[in-house]
Amino acid sequence: MPARRSGKLKTLVQNVAIGALLFPDGTLGVPNHGLGLTLLAVATLLTLWSGWELFDAYFRDGASGPRGRPTTDGPSRPKPIAPGGME
Repeated sequence: MPARRSGKLKTLVQNVAIGALLFPDGTLGVPNHGLGLTLLAVATLLTLWSGWELFDAYFRDGASGPRGRPTTDGPSRPKPIAPGGME
């Protein structure tokens, strides 16, 4: 399953939030600690949103693979043994 935009946005926001929290003293007059906590809260919401998108897509498509094909070929069965025990 390809990555969705919501997941990519979540990752970007998480990375910026962690960067801001690693340097809490502030840069160029920006209060990094407050910014980092705010972005971490936004990343949490994006995590829930992107997770819901994946959950919804899984059940909306009927848990099937691409183009509606089943994800497996059915139950696996052992191969029959050839005469003489050799394959």
